[in-house]
Amino acid sequence: MSSYIRLMVIIMTGTGIAACRNPPPDAALGAKQAPKPSPEIVSAQAAVESPDIPTIDPMTLDSAEVDKVLSKTPRCAFSYTAGSSPVLVVGANAGKVAGVIKVHGKLVKLTGMNKNSRALPEGGQFAAQPITVTIQPQEEVRKDRLQKQTHVSAIMHFELDQGLTVGYEGWWRCNMN
Repeated sequence: MSSYIRLMVIIMTGTGIAACRNPPPDAALGAKQAPKPSPEIVSAQAAVESPDIPTIDPMTLDSAEVDKVLSKTPRCAFSYTAGSSPVLVVGANAGKVAGVIKVHGKLVKLTGMNKNSRALPEGGQFAAQPITVTIQPQEEVRKDRLQKQTHVSAIMHFELDQGLTVGYEGWWRCNMN
């Protein structure tokens, strides 16, 4: 038997053994996971008060969470990947530019530094002490902001007054209808 065939037999045997593992206890009983509680809206200070600052990455948001904070106006959103849920959504709220992120499972309302919601495709800065989030769409695509729908690569900077600054590459999507 050639070494290639032996290697394939070993790989296939290992795969079969791995597939025979016992399912988790809940799965064996057909139990469903309990629904997650709806996150509460808190101040930025309350959201970041944690002994685990290094794991404070913004978490993904679902539409119900965003709707708790922002009105259903034209919105822009930053996602880590083109197909993932957003981690920052910005739009207008009571006539002012605002945003929402989720930190440690809690929603945080951010105030936009730009007063014009029509400029949202160009990114901007959003803050609630001690958090500042800055969105920078790639320079060469900023000119596309007049389109009704934009989807461009961008960088999100997430900063805490306590000294944490992290940059994330991702996607900036705007629906300005």
